[in-house]
Amino acid sequence: MRKYNQKVTAVMHRVYCDSLGYVFVRKKTKITFGPGEQTHGLVIMSNPGSFSPESSNHVWMDFCNGTGSDELEVEGHPDVTMQNIIQALQSSASASGSMLNGSIDIYNLSAVVQPKGDDAEKYHHQAELALSCIQQQEILNEHWMNGQSEFNSFLQARNDQFVIMGFVKKLFLKKQRNIQNWSRSLPNVLYAEDKSGYWSHPRRWRTELWLREQIEMKLNNYFLNF
Repeated sequence: MRKYNQKVTAVMHRVYCDSLGYVFVRKKTKITFGPGEQTHGLVIMSNPGSFSPESSNHVWMDFCNGTGSDELEVEGHPDVTMQNIIQALQSSASASGSMLNGSIDIYNLSAVVQPKGDDAEKYHHQAELALSCIQQQEILNEHWMNGQSEFNSFLQARNDQFVIMGFVKKLFLKKQRNIQNWSRSLPNVLYAEDKSGYWSHPRRWRTELWLREQIEMKLNNYFLNF
């Protein structure tokens, strides 16, 4: 029995370019807690983590090897970062007597899945340049992160109860600063700020418990109003 048995779904895209070979992109990532239709909120982070379907899934293996459709809906289990988010949400919900019965959406500043060992930002820019030659570079980003007006319109239309943000230090720093500046006046944006003023990436919440406790305290107010 898995400790974190929540269902994670996403849509994977595969684009071929001569200079990089296949570029893989992860979009529409969702963590589902129960059968309810409600979307509780969303999480914005830096770039896709290690989540992937079970390695025994032959359809997924074919996709990675360039066979079949260039778009694939996948299902799997939470990676470490997702587990930290789940733990914080469940702890806050339990403390306020609430229950998570819907889902949350996950978005990233870059949707590119980087090869292991590669620099994420450098690889993103390489992919952006390569895919611009075939006019497919827009798939690497979320269009609503391109400007403050689009950003605000997107969040207002969703009407989420909370928006959790956390980023890897100095990764996509310009995008980070834009998102942070646009978010400061929004009442439902939550983040755990470290001693240097960074909005900490959820992966840190496992080893730096004070950061997780910080986000849980902020979440408590929202679960009390569920």
